[in-house]
Amino acid sequence: MHIDDDPGDLLGSSGQGPGVGEDPSRWPTGRLVSAVARRAERELDARLVGHGLSHATMPILATLLPWPRSQRQIAALIGITEQTLSRHIVALERQGHVRRSTDATDGRRRLVELTEHGRATMTDVVPRLREATAGERALDAGETAALRTLLLKMVSATERDDQD
Repeated sequence: MHIDDDPGDLLGSSGQGPGVGEDPSRWPTGRLVSAVARRAERELDARLVGHGLSHATMPILATLLPWPRSQRQIAALIGITEQTLSRHIVALERQGHVRRSTDATDGRRRLVELTEHGRATMTDVVPRLREATAGERALDAGETAALRTLLLKMVSATERDDQD
């Protein structure tokens, strides 16, 4: 947009920026998906906060349940950068959930593994994560199944886009 252009072309029905102050039924689908995801993340975080965990750190611990892994393996499995993972690992290590050690077969490689505290924490929190979120409780079984089918289709499409 050029400085001399009419800003009214960008304003939503509320007279503000697109989507601001508008009924969610007018939001683009991507914004709806994002809003629901953020609300679900906040609800999950509330369930995990007492354990020093969040929706972002749980997948890290989940990858370590079967065996220790390198940071590169963990990052690839959960789809985050090694730099982001490293920050999370430092915090998880400080809280006693994980420990890092040198790989006995390759002294250049560091492995991350669950501690007993981390494993006990997973045993405690995993059932809580299986409980439905407020958004899920608003749906009946058929709606939940249909939503899951559509979300899986969207995830599959975005995975293909990521590989291109």
